[in-house]
Amino acid sequence: MTDRPDEVCFHCGLPNATNQFRATVLNEERCFCCAGCMAAALAIAGCGLDQFYKFRENASENPETFRRRHTSQYKSYDDPDIQDDFVDRTDPTHASFTLAIEGISCAACVWLIEKRLLQLEGIHQANLNLTNHQLRIEIDLTARKLSQVFVELHHLGYRGKPYQPSQQVSIIDRTQKDFLVRIGIAGIGMMQVMMNTFAIYLGQIDWQFENLLRWTSLILTLPVFFYSAFPFYQAALRDLKSRHLGMDVPVSLAIILAFVPSVWATFTQTGETYYESVTMFTFFLLLGRFLEFRARQHLAVSSNSIDDLVPATAHVVKEDQLLEIPSKKLTVNDIIEILPGESAPADGSIISGQAAIDESMITGEFDPVHKQPGDHILAGSTNTEGVIRVQVSHAPSSSSISLMVRLLNRMEAEKPRIAEIADQGASTFVLVILALSIFTGIGWYFVDSERAFWIALSVLVVTCPCALSLATPVALTASSANLRTEGIIATRGHALPALAGVSEVVFDKTGTLTNGQFDVVQVKSLSNQWNEHQILITCAALEAHSEHPVAVAFKPFIGSLQVRNISVHTSEGIEGFVDSHQYRLGKPEWIRPGITRPGNGHWLLLSSADTDIAWIEVADQLRPDAMMAVQALKQKTLLTTHMLTGDRTERARQINDVLRLDHVAAEQSPHTKVQYIEAIEHPVLMIGDGLNDTLSLSRADVSIAMASATELTKQTADILLLNNQLAKIPMAIILARKTQRIIRQNLAWGLIYNLIALPLAMTGLISPWMAAVGMSFSSLLVVLNALRLTRKVQI
Repeated sequence: MTDRPDEVCFHCGLPNATNQFRATVLNEERCFCCAGCMAAALAIAGCGLDQFYKFRENASENPETFRRRHTSQYKSYDDPDIQDDFVDRTDPTHASFTLAIEGISCAACVWLIEKRLLQLEGIHQANLNLTNHQLRIEIDLTARKLSQVFVELHHLGYRGKPYQPSQQVSIIDRTQKDFLVRIGIAGIGMMQVMMNTFAIYLGQIDWQFENLLRWTSLILTLPVFFYSAFPFYQAALRDLKSRHLGMDVPVSLAIILAFVPSVWATFTQTGETYYESVTMFTFFLLLGRFLEFRARQHLAVSSNSIDDLVPATAHVVKEDQLLEIPSKKLTVNDIIEILPGESAPADGSIISGQAAIDESMITGEFDPVHKQPGDHILAGSTNTEGVIRVQVSHAPSSSSISLMVRLLNRMEAEKPRIAEIADQGASTFVLVILALSIFTGIGWYFVDSERAFWIALSVLVVTCPCALSLATPVALTASSANLRTEGIIATRGHALPALAGVSEVVFDKTGTLTNGQFDVVQVKSLSNQWNEHQILITCAALEAHSEHPVAVAFKPFIGSLQVRNISVHTSEGIEGFVDSHQYRLGKPEWIRPGITRPGNGHWLLLSSADTDIAWIEVADQLRPDAMMAVQALKQKTLLTTHMLTGDRTERARQINDVLRLDHVAAEQSPHTKVQYIEAIEHPVLMIGDGLNDTLSLSRADVSIAMASATELTKQTADILLLNNQLAKIPMAIILARKTQRIIRQNLAWGLIYNLIALPLAMTGLISPWMAAVGMSFSSLLVVLNALRLTRKVQI
């Protein structure tokens, strides 16, 4: 095997630097770049199709020439203005973007695209989602241009477009129509050919009529072979060129190897024809893949609905006029008007008007929430009634929706270990299938030469590992879509598998088990002249001028009282005049040294001159569903529960008297919280919301951040709880465990099916068309089993 410097590959045209193989084709010694190209050329010549090379006018195009020719086609994607529509820039030199990829047929396509792109300098991450065909890429713009990514995809045989939900719908519609046309042609051809075949096998007809039926069957099979089955050949050729065996390779070989001998038998008027196997095989394969496509798109649509929440335009108030501008051009402090039926284009605070806001697409809660001036509104939530004006607090690129989309993209870019193993094993499995088919054919040739070819063909088809490759991704996509409807977003690829395996759950207290803000718990009046309402509006009037966290407790009671001569005493309290009376509100020891509090807890004293008016207890209260969540975790999921808090031991004990957690640790610093988690020997789930929880969340096996958490905390966590409902956590754990069971069921089914079907095919008990039905049914069963994960989980 010596190279010829003046030659390129006889089959694909790769340059001489990679030419390693020599073979004799058409009585001429030729060079090939790889065994795949050499095998393809020998197969073409061996089937009597050597005229392909004699009549071909031009040699295969050199890949470097190909790249130069197509670079200009995609050069527009290097324009920064065009990139603004689909590229997220983390800094001036690094960017990430999502492409919709056409031409994906199986896990082998995913493996090929990811591995090839990651070989290119400047591409740090390339992750393709088999379910929705979206490719997420992270790139260094100083090392590689965006146009080069598109060219490389084109060279591999795939077409990439910037992902946009509206365009994705048209791509799905076009793909579905293409499927239906190909299935229709294959179905009509199959029925007509089957009638001819029955006439030949069951009837007593003369040779000339049998020959006529053969020619008729050939004509009917031609559109099925060349049009309906074309996607299989296209994908198989792409796999061979990339030197990676995908599942379309055995499928294409089976169709071609059944069709070519039948054509030979028709022309020579000898032997048997198997046009019915070709048409039936193609029909059932297409039907199975179409049903898989529909099921996957159902999951993809539900999982991508978040992209459609933010409207394209916004109504901005400028000099008492409403101007309509693109939502992406909104800036902080812009004033926007939102009418009934419209969605919020950005995060902000209501400055005028009241409305009922539907946040169901974000939090999963379908009851509209009443909002008034001062309340926060999230991008993507819908105004169901009332006209409101909102001051933008975050630009669209940094809104809560944008953060969710980025975290979702991160999750889809990361694959669980079990999915990576399945992708890596697909190519090896196909190679084993090809070897077994050849072995079976040779063995049967010495037993029954007439049946050897068709039995080998059945082995080739029946063991195609489509079900094994679909087992994990469709299950994870289905469960993720279900969680999103409940207001739970998994932001890491390992989140669901890890959540299924936890045996300990650790809660932060403040902001997690509790609301994270003070509320008025009780009021004890010390004067007959003061009722509870008067006490609370007086306290609210004083605290309206304070920035202390306690002031939040009195916000709902703000009335029309006016306070003057306000004086704030740091960490002590506040005082001021209402009419001619001076009032003081704060720590009892500051107002009346030596006074005895009425009980444990956080008590404030309201006084006027020398008269004590009332005791007011404020506390950070438990979330309404905290007890339900803890009980469900202990009883339904059998987890051990912990609480970590920096609060004093007395307050932690009060909380635990209600919740009955298994373990409580108070007065914990961020560092000791980490040590506590690391000391737990079993898989741990950590739930928190504050910056002080960030280290703990990162050290846990899997972590959940509340919706009220800081952005850094959300980015650190593996899962987001968008509706702050702790009762959803046990449901998520149950669903995660069910997901793992279904993945195991799917993998077990794929293995059992192959273990049963393989010996049956090798012993000649399964015909090629039966093999096609079995393979399609196996893949479809995996998808349907995964769809069970879309059902609502009851706890």
